Amino acid sequence: TAEAMSWGLPIAGHCGAGTGELVGDAGAGLLYDGSADHLARVVAALIDDPRTSGSMGKAGQLWARTHFTSERHASRIREIVGALAEDAARTGTEDILGHGHRLFGHNIA
Repeated sequence: TAEAMSWGLPIAGHCGAGTGELVGDAGAGLLYDGSADHLARVVAALIDDPRTSGSMGKAGQLWARTHFTSERHASRIREIVGALAEDAARTGTEDILGHGHRLFGHNIA
């Protein structure tokens, strides 16, 4: 879904498993309930109204380019690793990943 959005394609997405939120938040397409009939109607609606489909595709592309950047992902990874390091310092353990894998004392398996 995110890759199609980055290309500016309108989305015919299933309303479950996070796709509904992603498509809905971005205004990037139409959602279907999981049935083949509903999917066919959604795809037909996208094909039959190229102006609206184009607008949805552009909205999705803008959303994807804003939210799915390498800088944003790197920042989130730094936040997570920082929180893990704080927890390790607070608890006095290097086994922050669990199961005997260490991060800051290396030994990552």
